Formats: sequence, C-alpha cells, structure tokens
Amino acid sequence: MSLPDLVRHGRLRAHRPGAQEIAQLLAVADRDLQDAKVTGLSADGALATAYSAALQSATAALAASGYRVAHMRVTTTGLSRRLLSP
Repeated sequence: MSLPDLVRHGRLRAHRPGAQEIAQLLAVADRDLQDAKVTGLSADGALATAYSAALQSATAALAASGYRVAHMRVTTTGLSRRLLSP
C-alpha cells in the first residue's frame, strides 16, 4: 500500500510541518537513543527506549514527506514504504 493509499484509507493525513516540528521530533529520537545506552538499564528498557527513538525518527521522516500519522502503528509501515520505494 502506497502512502497516498494510506491517506485514502484514513491511516495518514496530509501535513505541512515546520522545520521546528521536525527538529523537535529528531531531538526526542536522539535523546531516546542516548537514554537507551544508559548503564544499568534492563535489556527490555533499552529496547523500549530504542524503539521509541525509531518511532520518533519515522514520524519525522513522514512529516518531512508531507504526512502525519492518524494511527501510530502506521508510522513504521509508512517509513519502510517511503525508504523502499524507487
């Protein structure tokens, strides 16, 4: 399913983000990546925090492409489609 298809199905919405919005999403992703490296954090905690970083990065990538997620589980699907499309 393409990104426009996801819009038609109500999973994504068209979105015109500002540079500050994308920068904030990337800053959260960077913070989460740093937090995932904290010594003493359980493996589950590190994984959850790293996953959060990936989710924020995917949200930023979709925003930069002109989309906003309507349902959170769509974020990684949309990103993989965007990255893998020719």
